[in-house]
Amino acid sequence: MAKTETNDEIMALNAIMNNIVELCVESEKGITEKMLQIAMNGV
Repeated sequence: MAKTETNDEIMALNAIMNNIVELCVESEKGITEKMLQIAMNGV
């Protein structure tokens, strides 16, 4: 049986998920910028 999470647990899980999403967005931005630099500079 699944137990019912308390409000605090739900808030904590949401915060963790948001951090993970932000990290993914940041890395994708970084990768895109790197690829643009490589395309422009040929480096």
